[in-house]
Amino acid sequence: MNIKKIALFLILMIIPAVFVLAEGPGGPGSGSNGNGSPTGNGGIPVGGNAPVGSGMVFMLLYAGAYGAKKVYSIRKKKD
Repeated sequence: MNIKKIALFLILMIIPAVFVLAEGPGGPGSGSNGNGSPTGNGGIPVGGNAPVGSGMVFMLLYAGAYGAKKVYSIRKKKD
């Protein structure tokens, strides 16, 4: 491999990583209700009450449809 390509790859991967640092910890009372549970102000869980279960159903349906399409196209190509 060319040394210039390796150097370019490293520059493009490392330099942006410096600017994408996480935000520092919040002040008192933000992100925790004092007893260590991850709830925000007012007892609402961090991230809201996002329905993760229905998203999983859609993801599994799309993955199954994609797999079925791939199997169909492979079988069709063999014929």
